[in-house]
Amino acid sequence: MKGIAFIAVAALIILQASAVYAIEESWDVVTRSEELVIDVGLSSSFEIKEDGNDPSIEYLDLNLTSVPRNDGLQEVRSINTNPSANVQEGRVSFRWDDPDFSRRSFSVEAEVITRNDFVPVTRKVAFPVTGIGEDLRPFTESSDKIDSDNPGIIALASSLAEGEDDLFVVVYKLAEWNNRNIQYNLSTLTSEVSRTASWVLQNRIGVCDELTNLFIAMNRALGIPARYVNGVSYTNSELFTESWGFHGWAEVYFPGYGWIPFDPTYGQYGFVDAGHIKLRTAVDVSEYGVRYSWRGRDIGVELDSLDVEVRLKEASGEISPTVALSSQILKNPVAFGSYNLEEVEVRNLRDHYVVAELRHWTIKDLELIGDTKRAILLKPGEVKREYFIFRVSDDLKQGYIYTFPMTVKSLYASVETEFKAENTADSFSLEEVNSLITEEPEEEQEEEEQREEEEIIQPGSLTLDCTADGTEIYVYENANVTCTATNTGNATLDNLSFCHRECETFRLGITESREFTFLTNFNTQGNNRAEATVEGKASGSAVVDINVLDEPAITIAEVSYPRKVAHDEIYEISFTAKKSSTSVPLNVTVAIESTERTFSYNSLENEEEVVVSMNASDLREGKNTLMIAAEFKDKNGKNYTQRKRLAIEVESESPAETTEQEDRADSVASEKADAPGRIEREAVQSGNLTLDCTADRTEIYVYENANVTCTATNTGNATLDNLSFCHRECETFRLGITESREFTFPTDFNASGTGRADVMVKGNASVSRAIEIEVLDEPAITLTEISHPEEVEYDELYEISFMAKKSSDSVPLEVKVTIEPSDVGFSYKNLKNDAKLIAEMTALELQEGENTLTIVARFKDKNGKEYVQQKEMVIERQSHGLWNKIKEFFAGLFG
Repeated sequence: MKGIAFIAVAALIILQASAVYAIEESWDVVTRSEELVIDVGLSSSFEIKEDGNDPSIEYLDLNLTSVPRNDGLQEVRSINTNPSANVQEGRVSFRWDDPDFSRRSFSVEAEVITRNDFVPVTRKVAFPVTGIGEDLRPFTESSDKIDSDNPGIIALASSLAEGEDDLFVVVYKLAEWNNRNIQYNLSTLTSEVSRTASWVLQNRIGVCDELTNLFIAMNRALGIPARYVNGVSYTNSELFTESWGFHGWAEVYFPGYGWIPFDPTYGQYGFVDAGHIKLRTAVDVSEYGVRYSWRGRDIGVELDSLDVEVRLKEASGEISPTVALSSQILKNPVAFGSYNLEEVEVRNLRDHYVVAELRHWTIKDLELIGDTKRAILLKPGEVKREYFIFRVSDDLKQGYIYTFPMTVKSLYASVETEFKAENTADSFSLEEVNSLITEEPEEEQEEEEQREEEEIIQPGSLTLDCTADGTEIYVYENANVTCTATNTGNATLDNLSFCHRECETFRLGITESREFTFLTNFNTQGNNRAEATVEGKASGSAVVDINVLDEPAITIAEVSYPRKVAHDEIYEISFTAKKSSTSVPLNVTVAIESTERTFSYNSLENEEEVVVSMNASDLREGKNTLMIAAEFKDKNGKNYTQRKRLAIEVESESPAETTEQEDRADSVASEKADAPGRIEREAVQSGNLTLDCTADRTEIYVYENANVTCTATNTGNATLDNLSFCHRECETFRLGITESREFTFPTDFNASGTGRADVMVKGNASVSRAIEIEVLDEPAITLTEISHPEEVEYDELYEISFMAKKSSDSVPLEVKVTIEPSDVGFSYKNLKNDAKLIAEMTALELQEGENTLTIVARFKDKNGKEYVQQKEMVIERQSHGLWNKIKEFFAGLFG
């Protein structure tokens, strides 16, 4: 039907693209140049396909947010598009009006200047981070792929940050842990576009996006704002056939400095080289860089991957060194088979934090003990020493003197040294060489220990905040109190106990929070206190004051009215409605029943005097019973009623004379009118009783009970004793004149359909009632008629079709049908009829070999109860030549 809008969101699969160079490229040119001028081309295509009997399309919109943008370290000189598009900062919007059913392409060409520079952090920024604004809050919270609330991630991040109070030191430790402990492995590209951070931690492998996911998650677990950066970068890795390709890294927020880049994959901390071209930032890697939407019917859109082409046009300047390196060999010469030691001094030449990555290069017959690559964090102007231990081969020719050259390089500096080995020289063991490592001067060591001691967490670095869902409640209520314990220090707190009447043991990672909820049960009105404490390595306490109100009450007092009136007499009734509780009655209505006299008040703060003029002609001749009824509510809307009865006799037009004794009897009868059980002149008739029943719901599910409330009212003029209210069991009661009594019971129907609850009152008066309630079965959906290929090629597009059938009388609501683990999904407000679903899938989302996909239908009933129905299917994806080559490469690499 024309006018119905369909929206499709494309999750584009990122592929490496070819590059054409304007100048000769190399790792040194890209990483050591101060400034690069780069042409970046982004392109893709899509095809609009017919998908029904009557296809039509009015327009198709495409929004591309993965485009070069202006940033502190890069500048966009120009952007050109094909076809013409609306270009804004960080967004290019294409539109096709009345497109035909064919393949269309689009492209963006940008000239970008990138700079090799730092966002300098010149002083210590305190950790833990405090004062995070609402605009940064999303970058501290768990998200789809960056599941920072995972206990393993929280524990690891807390252990790395233990005792630190310097934010740069903490972030560096997190990045370096990822670089050293997560193996870069292309095999994860055969599954989902990006794995979750917790998966990466568990499996210790991943590609750039996945290393970045874990790094960001570890920051967020510590309350440090961090975000994902999607871009293009240069690499000289043999794993890739092209030098330029899509890449992911992170930015971390430093209060007072802003967003600072960290690339744990490349080992670049606090900066990224000029070979990084920033396209977009996001809370999560799963946020899409391309979105399609269209208006039409019976169509589908087939999307291609986004390709990138990079051309390096200019390279200028050379970045000055960040550190100075010097080296000395501590033993020279040494014997064959001897150990030796090289001491490398690293001096920070900048006025800001710098991370130097040292790489040690040796030659044959010299074995380096330990890592050849080491990262060193240097504060402004700081000097550190790093030691490299190595062993000379003992399989050298006797009588010769060997000279061993060695080189230590950082990104922008290097130092060379050498030593000699001969069989007549002294030989040193590993223990002897280790003893040569220079200890810090005693004075410096004491100062460092003192600093470390000051940085270590002190007891009490914990806050406990408690709030109640209501600071004022009635005596019949309980308040829910929620307490949040937060670790505000820089060490994990184990074996804490949260106590309110009973205690619960827990732990808190650095900056982690934990909520506890308990129910109050105050029995007295007035100000009450709910207290909670945390005890252990850190302690805290909190008190919540809750004002407990009595239930509102009104007394009808000072009632004045004539006991006898002439048939046409004008008379007065006066009374006072008094607040007889501490709490205030609300929405007060005072009425003289059987008349139209009503008085309303928003609230009754004290008392209200009421005077009413009445006409006896509104009454019947003889005895009349009038009722003053006060109806009111409390703040929760609970209803209350207070009644006062009046007895007024209307004389006939020619009243017969009465004796003085009869007059006194009438007076006594009027004064005692409120006394139950008194009968004056008129005898009660059997059956003067009503029974009204209502259910709180007329429609329920089979797993529910409805509450039925029945009100029995004495409508006669005599007390009814020994009555029995019966529903399955009987309860004896009595009713005074005009008195009412409520009875409540739950239903317990076990089958769907129309349920009937029968009740009756037996005794001096009798009556019966029946309540009908519609009982619904629980909603159900059956997934059937599933069709899918058993085997697909590596990059094949294929279809999965199936029927979602309502298999219950009740209607499933908020239906979401997904094919997991893909992003394909269908949503319905309700499923009143069967729905046939067809999903177009790409084999690129599958792993090589057998894949288990699951069709999952999630839905709810009217109460919000959730249901799940699922069906599994197995699809085998064939191998591909490129991936076979990659597997052969890794097989050869690891034997």
